[in-house]
Amino acid sequence: MIKIKPYTELTNKDEFFNLYLYMVAKAVPFYPEDVFDDDYVFPSHIIQTEDDSYKISPRNRTKEYQQLLIGNNVISLGTKEKTNDEKQKNDALLAHNMIYNFQNYLDSLFSASSVNYTSFDIYSFLYKENGRELTGGHVNKGNLRTLLTTHMNKTALSELKLLINDDFFVNLKEDQKKDLKKKSKNLLYHVFRYEAFSQNKNISRLVEMLGVKVCPYCNRLFTTTVSKSGKTVRPQLDHYRDKSDYPFLALSIMNLVPSCGVCNLIKSNKKDEVLYPYEEEMGDNCTFHVKPKNGDLSLLIGVQPDNKDKIELKFKKGDENKERINNSIDIFKLEELYNTHTDIVSDLLLNRYICTDEMIDDILQNFPKLFQSRQEVKEILLMSKLDKERLGERPLGKLIHDISSQLDKEYAKIKLIGLLNKKE
Repeated sequence: MIKIKPYTELTNKDEFFNLYLYMVAKAVPFYPEDVFDDDYVFPSHIIQTEDDSYKISPRNRTKEYQQLLIGNNVISLGTKEKTNDEKQKNDALLAHNMIYNFQNYLDSLFSASSVNYTSFDIYSFLYKENGRELTGGHVNKGNLRTLLTTHMNKTALSELKLLINDDFFVNLKEDQKKDLKKKSKNLLYHVFRYEAFSQNKNISRLVEMLGVKVCPYCNRLFTTTVSKSGKTVRPQLDHYRDKSDYPFLALSIMNLVPSCGVCNLIKSNKKDEVLYPYEEEMGDNCTFHVKPKNGDLSLLIGVQPDNKDKIELKFKKGDENKERINNSIDIFKLEELYNTHTDIVSDLLLNRYICTDEMIDDILQNFPKLFQSRQEVKEILLMSKLDKERLGERPLGKLIHDISSQLDKEYAKIKLIGLLNKKE
């Protein structure tokens, strides 16, 4: 519903991205030098110890992890890893082998499908450079960085040959779905380790730096990050591309959308695409519109003090992004949810009836040091921002903006009719 800023537009984007890369390096089994730039600068708040140095420590060697290394042909039964360098190399080789096996499994499913999926190849994307295989478990550093920062729209992923046709997931047999889900979970748990990433002590700081104040999907609930005495409250991170379908995008920063728990739960792993908040918004192409249930237009000029049961909210939609807008409205139940807020809309009607244009002009004239424009006066009266770029600063910002615009038009009509009647 509301567009949010990508990290590239943040004023502290370098600090943000350095922290993000650090958290990725701590989560993935790739070589740190394949994640970091040569001139990488550690975030200032991180104290560099042996564990937090440029050479990120290898994974802990639990019994389960040892079996994983053996099962994926990285080490032989009874092998003793002697140094951290050896462990780091084996971690990277494990990731290589797991992604290779995952790609082969997908290829077998693709070959049995009636749809052409030959363009998809995460293995070649990560482990080949100029058509040649990389050695020692190293990944293509440039492509890994692209994977971590690419936008999640279909065009971007298609150009990288990383988009899987949604029909593929729908047409899988039940046993295939279960097997694919299991293999995806293995990648999530052992390679693109989102759980380790999200449990990093710096996650709240990272989310807070994104500056998303209100859920972009519904614009109803705050997504504030608060930390005190070691306890933190923060928004959830929704994967725009579901991590169970796209485990290799689980850590991609443009795939992580700060959102409220309600929207994150509702969206879940649904296949229909909703608006992509880092690029898209409803804007003027889809606006809230208040309608009297009985057709009595006098309700719109606030002549009755409580209209909440006599009005309803509808969306007025254009043709741009029509499919994703409709999906957003349907999946997040926006029309139903917002019609529980007709009491607020009723107050907006009363507010507009009382706060006439003349009254706003008087306030502007009487308090010139407080207000520079009529819009600033209206924002104080409505307790909301009316600039389109700032609708995400407070809950219900778009609703208030759209209904306020509608009422301004309705009152302009009333004035025009009054003038015409006077002339007659």
